Amino acid sequence: MNFCYEGNREILTDPDDEGSGAPSCAGECDLCESNSKIDGRHIQTAEARAKKSKAHMGIPLSPDHRARISIGQLGRAPSEETKRKISEAKRGKTHAHTPETREKISTARRGVPSPHPRRAQTPETRLKLSIAKKGIKLGPFSKEHRAKLAIAAAKRTGEKCPMWRGGISFEPYCPKWNNDLRNRIRAFFGHGCVICGKTQNENSTKGGRIRRLHCHHVEYNKQACCDGKTVHFAALCASCHSKTNRDRVRWESMIHIIIDEVYGGRSYFTKEEYETMHATGEHK
Repeated sequence: MNFCYEGNREILTDPDDEGSGAPSCAGECDLCESNSKIDGRHIQTAEARAKKSKAHMGIPLSPDHRARISIGQLGRAPSEETKRKISEAKRGKTHAHTPETREKISTARRGVPSPHPRRAQTPETRLKLSIAKKGIKLGPFSKEHRAKLAIAAAKRTGEKCPMWRGGISFEPYCPKWNNDLRNRIRAFFGHGCVICGKTQNENSTKGGRIRRLHCHHVEYNKQACCDGKTVHFAALCASCHSKTNRDRVRWESMIHIIIDEVYGGRSYFTKEEYETMHATGEHK
C-alpha cells in the first residue's frame, strides 16, 4: 500500500494488495489526477510538488525535524547537477544580515581561531610572485569597471569604513608639527625605518622616485607637543607606515618597546642637538 498525498487516501501500488478495497493507481491517480506510479512507487508530478512547496513556504521546521534532516544528509554529497542548480539559484543574490545578527556572529566568533589560517609564503614563493608581476600594469579600466569600483569605494567610506575613528583625520596637527621637527626625527633614527630598517634611499616609489621617510605619531595623537602629553615619534618607510593604521594597540606597544630598549626612550633630536650636528657636519 502507498498513500495519495493529494487525495489523502491509501492507494494500491502492489498487485498483492488486490481485493484490499484500496483504489488502484495505474499511471494517473484516479483521486488527484496529479500523481503517477513508477516501478511500484507513487510519484508526485512537478505541479504537485510545487503546490506542496508553496503550502509549506514560511512554516518553520521544528528542531526535531531539522535534526532528522541533518542526520539524513550526513555523508551525502550533492551531484554536479544539483550544485549547478544551487549556484544558478544564488547567482546575483546577496544575503545581508541585520545589525543584530552581525553582532551575534561577531560575539560568537570573538577569540575563536580562523578555520582558514593564512599560510605564510616562503621567500622563494614571494620572489617568484614578484618576478611574475613585474611590468604588469593595471588598467586602463573600462567605464563600467571604474563605475563598479566607485560604487564599491562609496560603501567603505566615512562611517562605513572599518578603520573609521570618528573623523580624526580631519583634525588639525599641532603647529609645532613642522618640517624642522620631522627632519630632526628622521636624523635621530639615522634616516632608517624603525621597524624594517629600510633606508631613505630604499623608500622609493615603483617609478624609482625616492621619498623621505614618514614620521609617525606613536600614540596616534595629532596634538602631540601641544597638549602636554607624553609624545613619541618614529621614522617609518611608506610600507610600514601603512601597516600601523590597523591594529593600532599592537603597533603602539611594539614601537614603544623599540624606542625604550634601543633608543633609550627618545625619538627626536632637540633643536640645539640638531644645530650642533649641522655645525660639525655630523648630520647625514
